Amino acid sequence: MKRILLSALSLMLFSLLFLSACTCQLPSVKTTFYSEETEEEEKWTFGAFEEALLSQPVVAVDTDLLEQRLEADLLLAAVQNNSAKTLTKIYIAFAAWNEAREPIKLRDAKGVAPAEYVQVVYVDRLEIKPGELWEGRSGYAVSDACEGIYYVKAIAAAFESEDGYEENPLFETWRDFFEGKRLDGDRIRETDLVHSEPETEPAPDRESALALEKAEKAEPIYTASCEYREQDRQADLLMATVQNNSGKTVTKIYVAFAAWDKAGEAVKIRSEAAGENTGYIKICSFSGVSVPAGALWQEPLGLSLAEESESIAFLKAFAAAFECEDGSYVENPLFAEWKRHYEGKPLADWAKKETLVYSRFGSASDAPNL
Repeated sequence: MKRILLSALSLMLFSLLFLSACTCQLPSVKTTFYSEETEEEEKWTFGAFEEALLSQPVVAVDTDLLEQRLEADLLLAAVQNNSAKTLTKIYIAFAAWNEAREPIKLRDAKGVAPAEYVQVVYVDRLEIKPGELWEGRSGYAVSDACEGIYYVKAIAAAFESEDGYEENPLFETWRDFFEGKRLDGDRIRETDLVHSEPETEPAPDRESALALEKAEKAEPIYTASCEYREQDRQADLLMATVQNNSGKTVTKIYVAFAAWDKAGEAVKIRSEAAGENTGYIKICSFSGVSVPAGALWQEPLGLSLAEESESIAFLKAFAAAFECEDGSYVENPLFAEWKRHYEGKPLADWAKKETLVYSRFGSASDAPNL
């Protein structure tokens, strides 16, 4: 079978710029393996295939799911260079499954490419010397729609070095084993498990919540108020006003929202944007703004809600981070503590009475049956 040249590959690449990783599509080549003596197709057992995979010059040896608060989560892989060459570019293919070991279609965070069971990214501008293990924080940026990822497998599908481009001859067989297939229990390895159970903590008490409110107002920017705005012909909005005490002109604001129903139970928020999943905390970024030092930002902008999120009765917002005209990016150091207080936790009655949250209907008794 003829090797497809790198120039043909480059025509099929498209960019998803996130860190230095980009999604891509390898040449559509179906690799068939033949015995040199009989030229009959070889039937792989999984054990033999796995052993052959580990003997390749470039091997993905571990996977991870990097959860990020303000950016898309990343599928990552550690890659071992067992070749005698210095690698300048690697192509990594990912496949994922949920806890029930059913395959998950992966969709990139930018929505550029269609959802597929196998997605390939490349990372370039590298210098991975022979014998080195690469564990960079560049990978496949996953859409919020890909929730429930529990297992991830990866393969070094191809690489580039000073000698040019080389494709892993086992890549198509790897796809045959895993693409769109249920993950058999005997094919799960410790390195495939990327799910971690969240720590469960009791809801914070009144004193710690009030202390957090006071500390928040001492930060360079903070949310002065928030609002649920109903709209007749458009999606309802979650909105916030933000006070800029940073001493700089702010050009981008990241606002986190938490919400509860009239009974005080936490509500998962789903935005109107296609491809996004629900979450007890949702972050909305407001870019292209210009908030002078000392000014209050209160533009009629907000997080557009899907209809299933209209049961919200109580709301709270937090200025999680901001960017300035000088290019600086500042994350609020209290954000993790704020999430610990409010993410998925029931809303205490004292929090409603002491106006620590916005009430959409004035009081819970005034709320209609939503």
